[in-house]
Amino acid sequence: MSRKTLVSCRHRFARTLATLALGTSVVASSATAAPMAAKPASIPTAAPAAGPAIVAGPYSAVKAPVPVARARAHQFRPSNTLGDLEMDDGNGAPLVAKKPKVHVATPKLDIALFSDTLHAALKDNVRGYSMVVRKDGVLASHVIWEYAKSPTEGNKGWTIDTRMHVASVSKLLTAITIVDLLDEQGISVDAKIGPYLPDYWTVGNNVADITFRELMRHLSGFASDDSDGSFPAMKREVARNVPKQPEDSHYANVNFSMLRVLGATVSGWVPPETLWDSEINDAMWDIATTQWLLSRTNSKVLAPSGVTAMSPIPAGDSAYAYESRTDNTGWNSGDVSTQLGGVGYRLSPNEVAKVLGTFRRGGKIVSETVAKSAIEGHLGINGSIDTPAGKAYYRKGKWGNAEQSVAYYMPGNIEVVLFVNSPIGTQDATMRGTVENAYLNSLK
Repeated sequence: MSRKTLVSCRHRFARTLATLALGTSVVASSATAAPMAAKPASIPTAAPAAGPAIVAGPYSAVKAPVPVARARAHQFRPSNTLGDLEMDDGNGAPLVAKKPKVHVATPKLDIALFSDTLHAALKDNVRGYSMVVRKDGVLASHVIWEYAKSPTEGNKGWTIDTRMHVASVSKLLTAITIVDLLDEQGISVDAKIGPYLPDYWTVGNNVADITFRELMRHLSGFASDDSDGSFPAMKREVARNVPKQPEDSHYANVNFSMLRVLGATVSGWVPPETLWDSEINDAMWDIATTQWLLSRTNSKVLAPSGVTAMSPIPAGDSAYAYESRTDNTGWNSGDVSTQLGGVGYRLSPNEVAKVLGTFRRGGKIVSETVAKSAIEGHLGINGSIDTPAGKAYYRKGKWGNAEQSVAYYMPGNIEVVLFVNSPIGTQDATMRGTVENAYLNSLK
């Protein structure tokens, strides 16, 4: 049997196991599945925010997204979003050491070896994880391991379709949405944001000259020092003076939450001159622009990728985060709607990989030329690495304790996405370094 056929068989076998497994540890590689656990308890879907349903946009001064009473009760930064929740990748050494290799010709990824290597590294060091490899838009391999929710909190095993808060991988998805919108409107990513800022905002020196590209590259000059991407944080940053040409990037979630406001005005969803009563104006704008990003991403990015609509509110099957490999008391990041843009998306590994592949190929979101320019321009992307097979581009995220995710555009039309719901080992190993070394060691 060929290697390619073997990987495909493993994939199908694991999908069958995953259908039967009820809170189990299941892998789609040569690793051994753990015994089946009991059936998970039924957990109700999270209730929507209190008050009447949100009115569908577009909006205007005479058409508000919610009634006045709900706007008055709106919290710009609920308690579950307070504090500096965004975290960097683990600072511990990678769990996979990079092996020196000499490649005579351009190598290709041995997907089965990559999956097995990554599983061997992660399985004894995390509460649970889910990883998918898609090639040419088709699921090529996946590995799922242990608990999305512990035995005492629902007994939910990971699947490739288990959703979790993807943390800063949200930035990549926001960038895809904005690139699509700008392309549709015939606006360059190098266009200045000034004409699209809400008219009632105070605008500091040089802020109007910031470009969409600079926001998506953290080159705006905004100086927020925590993970706050709330509406008041946006207004505060826009009112500041910024350097005419910032010398360095400054990582701030507010860059990407700003994109939801700008997207709403660019599209006409909320015209810049819109004003509601002063007491509730900010709340109305916050709710209206959040609804724009949800609507646009769900309809123009997720739907063309074959992904069902997402919400920043966790559903009953969403993964919890745990502080260690053996922790049974999970953490639920809750409704992160007011932070949407920089964080806030709740998707599964397979869904994120589908979106990346659809954006990259096929023209269902934008043309391949526009997508290539966005990817190589690092729009919503942390950076790239040079490999013997070509350049790989990555976006990572980590929130609270500890929702971890990383997504890659790999050479050879391969997308790799990994979710982990705990720190990696007692040393809090780097997830990105572990994945990349496993990838490099699996090139043949």
